[in-house]
Amino acid sequence: MRGDERRKKGEIMREIKEVENLVIRKIEGERSSVVDLLRRLVRASKPQEEVQTQNIVKKELKNICKEIDVWEPDIVELKKHPAFFPEDMNYAKRPNVVGIMSGSGEGKSMILNAHIDVVDPGLDAYWKYEDPWSGRVEKGKLYGRGACDDLSGVVAGLYALKSIKEVGFPLKGNIIFESVVDEEWGGGGTLSAVMRNYKTDGAIILEPSGLEINPANRGGQAFMIEISGKGVHPRMSYQGVSAIDKAMGIITALKNLQQIIQEDQRTAVFKDFPVFAPVTIYGVQAGTDIPKVPEKCIFKGLLGYVSPQSYKEARQQLEEYVEKLASLDPWLRNHPPKVSWLGLNKEPSETSVDHPLVKTTEECFEYVTGEKPQVRALPAGTDASFLTKYGGIPTILFGAKGANCHTSNEYVEIDTIITVAKVIAVTLLNWCS
Repeated sequence: MRGDERRKKGEIMREIKEVENLVIRKIEGERSSVVDLLRRLVRASKPQEEVQTQNIVKKELKNICKEIDVWEPDIVELKKHPAFFPEDMNYAKRPNVVGIMSGSGEGKSMILNAHIDVVDPGLDAYWKYEDPWSGRVEKGKLYGRGACDDLSGVVAGLYALKSIKEVGFPLKGNIIFESVVDEEWGGGGTLSAVMRNYKTDGAIILEPSGLEINPANRGGQAFMIEISGKGVHPRMSYQGVSAIDKAMGIITALKNLQQIIQEDQRTAVFKDFPVFAPVTIYGVQAGTDIPKVPEKCIFKGLLGYVSPQSYKEARQQLEEYVEKLASLDPWLRNHPPKVSWLGLNKEPSETSVDHPLVKTTEECFEYVTGEKPQVRALPAGTDASFLTKYGGIPTILFGAKGANCHTSNEYVEIDTIITVAKVIAVTLLNWCS
């Protein structure tokens, strides 16, 4: 590199550093606005009907991006894709919202992806403040269903973009912000965006990672097992076969399968987790209001798996394990359990820890916080595989810190949303400049 070229590059780097410090200060000054937006999203959320929250996102994006794209995923088209598994899914009143911040076209591009959908809050009585949609703030935490998973990611991404927009620094690469639906089940929102040809040189999913940088995550797919027994009156219970008892035997034995998976599939990015690919039973249905030995028991579970195992290989492993268990029981040998697979199937994803996207985000995290980030896998299913495997986009996960996602008293630590927004903004300045 010639002397004049080195000087020009040095001047550009100094300018970027000045802009980095400016966006950091801007985001810090938006703390009250961040809390207000997150509270509004929590209060407007409704499981499997995201039109209200997406309208809020769309309004915010109109102040940031010149180009906005809003559409409801097409179930007919999604069913044609090999990565889509749900049989019955309705996307009415469930729009995706995408905002595009265009660069000059000379630099690397980035997707910021966050999901607007939230899971059911469960029983109000189990919530600390009884109202799961309160958005209440206490001791630096904002409570509410979806506050952490993943409305915090939506808000952090919006404020990262807003700060870059306001400083007016010209980017070379495009930034695509995706607020997607259906992450919590089939992943049709992100997959629909991939099918709409939203593709970039890198992607950051703003999943609540606890401020860790996650270049990989496990896969997970939902299954159902039906057990048949022999129903009789309680006074002749010795002549019956309890489907519940038989089911409990299989459920207990599945913990052994879980241990086998941990021993056989552990890789370096999952080394810190005692259980990184769980076999979790999350629902059991059996019996009637009439006392008798139950003749049917159905239970649902989640099977975790990691690369390089495919979802078909994971399914085969569970099916063969259940078949083996049944062969050891005289009743089940003649009345084999029925294993079926449900619409939830998130395949595993992995981007090399040495990829420039990982390294750039690490450097920017350290610049913002003064600390080195933890880089390891996320032991949960996400939308990342739609981007990596089917979109060909190197992808990492990075987001806020909180607790109680998918259960009562979910909250997010507000300070960490601010940190995420700062790190993302600085990363975008470096990646897209």
